[in-house]
Amino acid sequence: MQTKDIVQLLGIEENKIKDYIRSNVFSPENPSVNGSRINYTDRDIEKLKRLMVLRSAGLTVKDLQELQEFPEQLGNILLKRMENMTKIRKTKSEGLIFAEALLLQINNQEEISYDSFWNMIHLEQTDQVDYEKFLSNFKEAYLLKTLSKQSRDESKK
Repeated sequence: MQTKDIVQLLGIEENKIKDYIRSNVFSPENPSVNGSRINYTDRDIEKLKRLMVLRSAGLTVKDLQELQEFPEQLGNILLKRMENMTKIRKTKSEGLIFAEALLLQINNQEEISYDSFWNMIHLEQTDQVDYEKFLSNFKEAYLLKTLSKQSRDESKK
């Protein structure tokens, strides 16, 4: 099979295959000689599928290179990558919560209370923060303020 066939069959970009070859995580069984086209085998297809699955699981090219050298370490490499992704997910989740709380203040045309956010960051450093509870309390406080304001406005009428 030619590269265009592999691209169509697997849904992988041609540049990605070239990157895998350059980074030594994939070597076709019949490599190009003097610029000739590569003729991919069924075994090459299986190798590329494996790389695509591992990349989808979050492994980096560096992880794949390490795996080339130490294939028995797949479990450890996956665990290491999962720990890293969990930290990233936690950070992004907390960032989303902060952004939503800040947006609540902006939408209510209130001055942003940076001190309350600063206190949350400080508590985070001591592992004493519950971001979901923070956002829930934040929303509840703004709902009460909004209802109170609406009630005052209606009583003025």
